[in-house]
Amino acid sequence: MAMTTCKECKAQISTTAESCPQCGAKPRKTSGCAIIVAAFLGLFVLSAIVRGCSGDTTPTSAAAGPQPATAEPPKADPAAVLAESQKTVAEIESRLKQNSDRLKKYYGTPDQVKEATGDLIKLAVVQGLYEESDKPEEKKLGAKARNLIPTVSQQQRTIYASASEEIFVKGGMDVKVSATGTKKDQLRLKYVLMSKPLVYKFQNEVKLPEQARAIGFKKIIYSDGYNESWNVDL
Repeated sequence: MAMTTCKECKAQISTTAESCPQCGAKPRKTSGCAIIVAAFLGLFVLSAIVRGCSGDTTPTSAAAGPQPATAEPPKADPAAVLAESQKTVAEIESRLKQNSDRLKKYYGTPDQVKEATGDLIKLAVVQGLYEESDKPEEKKLGAKARNLIPTVSQQQRTIYASASEEIFVKGGMDVKVSATGTKKDQLRLKYVLMSKPLVYKFQNEVKLPEQARAIGFKKIIYSDGYNESWNVDL
């Protein structure tokens, strides 16, 4: 039997109790909709983005006393760096197609959101290395990396929306989530029971704008699919 704390006297009471046996206060009920939204969307999707945007932050302890001098690492072979960069860009191009094909059949996943974040970082590095090169082959590679960045970013937002929709479906809510607009920068949530109080929960309790803004969404559109809609610019 699940227990909770009475808001008035702090006694432990059953979550199914109509009133507190100690003081008689009636517990405040939380809507099932709010629980599903907060628990599933807030924790699942946000954690995926946080993991994706964070690197290894494990602190390294400083040993007591002076550190021994270390030899400078050998300089990388420019030809090897170029070959690795070309391989990286080719892998990202292939992954774009694989993700596009997969999304036609399956929901997106948090791992795909995270992977896209890594790809964007890699492309930015390649662009920085070669876009201003005076060598045609390198300059071409830098331009290709630059042109891929918006494509990967748009697909990341599409995956995010798809992964979010699956969370709702698993939680018993028939919410259609999609990335719309020519740049896939509008997050649209369509739910027949969408209402002003539910929009408030998305905005202020789930903190959906913070999550959406982090991966490039410019607007959130909440809709009941009929007459009511709420647009939020980010």
